[in-house]
Formats: sequence, C-alpha cells, structure tokens
Amino acid sequence: MDQELYTKLLERLTIVEQSLKSEHKRLDEITAIVKSVQEMCFEMKQLSFEMKQMRGDLNSVSEKVGELEKKPAKKWDTVVIAVISAVGGCIGTTIVSQFIH
Repeated sequence: MDQELYTKLLERLTIVEQSLKSEHKRLDEITAIVKSVQEMCFEMKQLSFEMKQMRGDLNSVSEKVGELEKKPAKKWDTVVIAVISAVGGCIGTTIVSQFIH
C-alpha cells in the first residue's frame, strides 16, 4: 500500500510541478505586459507634454499670423485713401481751373 500511495503522491507532485511551471511562465508573460504598459504610459505622458508645448507654439504663431494679416489691410486702406485723395484732388483742380478760365 505504501508503494501505491507513494506512486500516487509522486504523480500528483509531478502534476503540481507542471502546473507551477505553467503558472510561472504566465506570470513572466504578464510581467512583460505590465512593463510594456508602464513604458507606454511614460511615453504618453511625454507626448502629452509635447502636445501642450506645441499648442502654446501654435497659439503664438496664430497671434503673429493675425497681426501680419492686419498689416496688409492697413497698407491697402492707406493706398485706397491716397488714390481717392489724388482723384479728388484732380477733380477739384479741374473744377477750379474751369472756373478760372
């Protein structure tokens, strides 16, 4: 009976050892996955920081572009005023010269 009990215990011990090896392999795989997730989390934090910096840069560029867009409009307004003044001056001069002759 002792031999039979010993054989059964040995079989069960072998099964438990195989199961334990399998669980260790799973644990190693899970550890690798957790490490990958941690690395991705770190990368996401860095990307988030860089995106915030880029957003600030974009806002600055948008403000500068807005200012640049206003400058040609101001120049155009000045040109239009000058042309209207010149045409008005010519018309006024023509009218005054007609009265003088």
